[in-house]
Amino acid sequence: MARPRPLQLASGTPRSSDYQNLTPRTPHSRAGRAEEAFSDIELTDIHEADEDYQSPQQQQSKPLLTSSRDGYRSRGDEYDGRHHPGMGQKRWTFARVVSLLPLILGVLTGVLLLFLIFASVQRPDTLHKIVGAIPPSEGAVDVVQPPAQQDDLVVSSVSPSPISTVQPSQHASSTTTHTANLENLISYENYTIFPLKPDEYRAECSKHNSGFMKHLGGFWDVPMHGPVDVPHEENDRVCKSTITYMLDGKVGLLADLALMAQVAAMARERNRTFFVDDTYWDRGKWADYFIDVRKSQPGEEPGCLPPPPNELVACPRGARHWVINSRTAKYHLGHPFSETYENAYGHGLHRLKPIFNMARESFSNTILPNERMRHLINVARDAFQKKMAGAGASSSYLGVHIRKGDRKASSWKYHGQYLPTFEYVSAVVNTWPRVSPPSTANPIDSIPSNPFIYLASDSPEGEREFTSSVHAENVFSLAGSQNPELGALASPMDYVQSEFDQLNLPERAAATKGMIVDFALVSGMWAADDGFAPEATICGISSSVCRLSAVALGWDRAFGELGSMGDIDETGKRWVEIDEHGTIVPVWQPFELFR
Repeated sequence: MARPRPLQLASGTPRSSDYQNLTPRTPHSRAGRAEEAFSDIELTDIHEADEDYQSPQQQQSKPLLTSSRDGYRSRGDEYDGRHHPGMGQKRWTFARVVSLLPLILGVLTGVLLLFLIFASVQRPDTLHKIVGAIPPSEGAVDVVQPPAQQDDLVVSSVSPSPISTVQPSQHASSTTTHTANLENLISYENYTIFPLKPDEYRAECSKHNSGFMKHLGGFWDVPMHGPVDVPHEENDRVCKSTITYMLDGKVGLLADLALMAQVAAMARERNRTFFVDDTYWDRGKWADYFIDVRKSQPGEEPGCLPPPPNELVACPRGARHWVINSRTAKYHLGHPFSETYENAYGHGLHRLKPIFNMARESFSNTILPNERMRHLINVARDAFQKKMAGAGASSSYLGVHIRKGDRKASSWKYHGQYLPTFEYVSAVVNTWPRVSPPSTANPIDSIPSNPFIYLASDSPEGEREFTSSVHAENVFSLAGSQNPELGALASPMDYVQSEFDQLNLPERAAATKGMIVDFALVSGMWAADDGFAPEATICGISSSVCRLSAVALGWDRAFGELGSMGDIDETGKRWVEIDEHGTIVPVWQPFELFR
């Protein structure tokens, strides 16, 4: 059977209702390969052009498939479909913007550096103001160094300066300065009373330390633009360079002494004359309690006069006559001080040994009780020894210091609370067998079960609680003394610094004397030649008395034989801290800084 002839519709006209455009199912049908296919926009253009066929010839002559020669490759390698008429510009996406950020930042940084280079050449004074530095004087070729006496000064002490309105002409006929230029001068034009008040010195330090890059260089380095200071009046009788510790009445007695010990040590190291200023002290005069430091630490210029009070400068410490108090100490005795004076090669407590020795030397040679205070200390020692001898005991005892008032515990265990009495009692029970020397009076029982205790406390209530928890007959304190001269020195109330000024001056003076006597016996500081001192001291680290008790005991007795990493010797230590219990490293700090 013959195959029928194919149907020819060349002249046939289809009904529009029955006709459908045959379009490719995929772009691949119009191109030989995927990369040569038309895009969506191109296909749309083609569909719009082919929407209506005008004749059967066009319908039949339009192939369903297009040769690959008509695709992407047939248009040449230079064809760019992105610029096809009718195509929109490529949108800026977030990812593209982020990818260009390094380039943008680099360009901006380059522009900024170019501006700074231009400013450093054309307007160097403006650049100095931008970075907060003081520009050097014009025409200066070499960096101006401080005079020789700046670092080679003397250590002595002179009587404090009274509050006064300073007349410059009363000290000398001419005024000079060792600063590099006038812009380095400190102006006191807004003050009329000198020395300045403690908070005013703190404000001057805050002003000096504000700005950019103010803490570069070593502890004693002079800035590159020269020393910053006030004008000085020439007077050969005035000490060439000094360090003054100002007793400002803002902190407790022992807190002041701990800071003063370090300042006196720096004066010895720098050969600068050391002074104590008690103009604003709320406890009276320094000489009422301690030997004048110009006698105990005369230095290389004994007999020189103190500087005029209007020449004292709190910041920077490189000034010719530097003054420091408890409010400005934070600008000088912080991290830079530690970096300079700690043992950089030690671990733990080993790092603090140089600073410990600085404090001990100051208490041994500079900060010494006067004759009246030594008398009171000896009266208390004699009364305590007499009580011990009456009980047939040796001269060995423990020192216990209980601090309440405005000092709470430092540890988280008792955060916001006072250290409980049982902590002190437990420390006494555990410490005495470890440190007590064998008794010669009773060889069978070589360690007395009830040690004698010297109790120092600011709190009458705290003293009663402790005494009732131990063998009361073996406790000695100022409040419990039968000697009226000692009883008058007992603390009348819990010590709160903000309330201390409410007492009249005689009451404040008596409390100060009582604190000195308590500190001497509870720690062994300024011990007599007979060696009457505690075998150990029990206290809480939040108190300055506790910090300085370690200094009084001495390095080896206080901490025992330290390990290579600076760990305290738990069996050999005689400084028993019961607040943090050694959980904070280092376990001891030489002083406290205040705001």
